[in-house]
Amino acid sequence: MFKQICLFVVMFLLLSENKAYAYLDPGTGSIILQALAASLVAISVFWNQFKKAVSSFFAKIFAKKQ
Repeated sequence: MFKQICLFVVMFLLLSENKAYAYLDPGTGSIILQALAASLVAISVFWNQFKKAVSSFFAKIFAKKQ
């Protein structure tokens, strides 16, 4: 019963319509684009470092002993 009431309240709040009276100036859009670009660069750097670490780990394990 409690779950149904919570679900009803959440659905009511999500489906109700309110006016925000918000304004996003061009500077805000620029900040959003910079954050997106920085996130993509950070993810690519992390991925490349992770790939190097994993490949060097397996290279050490499967390296031929002389």
